[in-house]
Amino acid sequence: MASWSDLFNWKIDKEETQPKNSKDARITDDTTSTAIETFAMTSVDLTEDDILGIPAVSAGIDTIAGSIAQLPIDLYKLDENGERVKITDDYRLGLLNSRPNSILSGYALKRKIVKDIILYGSSKSYIEYEDSESNIIQGIYPLDMSKVTVQVKTSNGYQFFGVIYLDTNAGRQVFYDDLLLSIMKDTDNGITGKGLINEHGGILRLAKGQNDYENNLLQNGATPTSVLETDQKVTNDVITRIRNSWKALYSGVKNAGKTVILEQGLHYKPISYGPDDLQLTDGKKSVISDIARILNIPESMINSSANKYDSTEQNNLWFLQTTLSPLMVAFENSLNNSLLTDEEKEEHYFFEFDSEGMNKVTTETKTDVTIKKLNAGIISVPKAAKILGESVDPSEQNYYRLTTGVAMYNPETGNIANPNTGVIMNINTGKIVKDGIEVSSEEAAGVDKTDSTPTNDTSGNEEEN
Repeated sequence: MASWSDLFNWKIDKEETQPKNSKDARITDDTTSTAIETFAMTSVDLTEDDILGIPAVSAGIDTIAGSIAQLPIDLYKLDENGERVKITDDYRLGLLNSRPNSILSGYALKRKIVKDIILYGSSKSYIEYEDSESNIIQGIYPLDMSKVTVQVKTSNGYQFFGVIYLDTNAGRQVFYDDLLLSIMKDTDNGITGKGLINEHGGILRLAKGQNDYENNLLQNGATPTSVLETDQKVTNDVITRIRNSWKALYSGVKNAGKTVILEQGLHYKPISYGPDDLQLTDGKKSVISDIARILNIPESMINSSANKYDSTEQNNLWFLQTTLSPLMVAFENSLNNSLLTDEEKEEHYFFEFDSEGMNKVTTETKTDVTIKKLNAGIISVPKAAKILGESVDPSEQNYYRLTTGVAMYNPETGNIANPNTGVIMNINTGKIVKDGIEVSSEEAAGVDKTDSTPTNDTSGNEEEN
């Protein structure tokens, strides 16, 4: 949630709240900037635990965060020809993929970052350097976003920077945002983003309320209400005793199915409402559809009865391109901005997720693409078989498919070239073009036309005679 701050001409109290990551002193002496907004990352009536207590939301976030967290992060450099060169011996790859600090694994770090981006719109991680003058990173520590408050400041109205407050049992820590590993989604100022909590609180509260209501139904019994009737007059004490006894004996899931024994003169009259009567089924379907939309995932991933494309492969492809890719790009951009030195940025270094395993196309699409490449002569027959998962005899000839059905025409010269045979012919004269000169077909084939008529040479016989 965001609220306009009434703190103007604010500056850091260096004695009490000196930022922990103050290796860059760009704003330590700032006295002219104005604090324009303060953002609390969580909501009073909708906490992270509340949201993750909604099964559909929890399942969706787990699917997204787990899918990205399992992907390795690679480091590349563009050479002078613009070709990608993979860097394999950089220590930062170990931090990102294996051990970012002494506590977390690389998987846990990436998973938490993605979860925070979805819930809060941003993730903040403290980068620990060897010392204030070094660019060597010793550890990456993700901050608990539920305990973070962000103050956005500006001195000119269009350039923004932020101060991050982390309130823990150990006290308050203060950080400069531009020196953190700060990853955001849907940001307007480069400091805060828009997540589920501050963008879709209404839908989440509805889903939480529905979940709580269903739990209450199960706790109170199999039917919502029932009536005990009697023709006799009873006192309030008797009514209280009967109500307490009924609740103790028959209320709750554990007591469901017990045989009801009524006192003399009492009659049990159930008032039954099924899920359809209470509109629970339709309401739940609607809420799950809304949750899928706000998480930007195919509904079938949190609702097995829904499949928009009638194909798990198509759903997975949509999930990769529409859901995961934007988050991965935001992640990569922030890594490039925060973990690369200025020299490396100038030399075109960049981090990138290895999503090769997730880019697998559907079986039908892969078959069609492979056949097209084979017919065009791009790949050989054994190569096509391997792509489609077929076994290949090692002794099989590595044949490529060629065709003479395609020719290249140059309207300026009138020449037609057959790429497969290498023959060039002028369409106007019908002659073969060899080394830029028109020749007859016999000359092009290397046949000597000077004297091809056989003669009866008898000189040899005369000498013998």
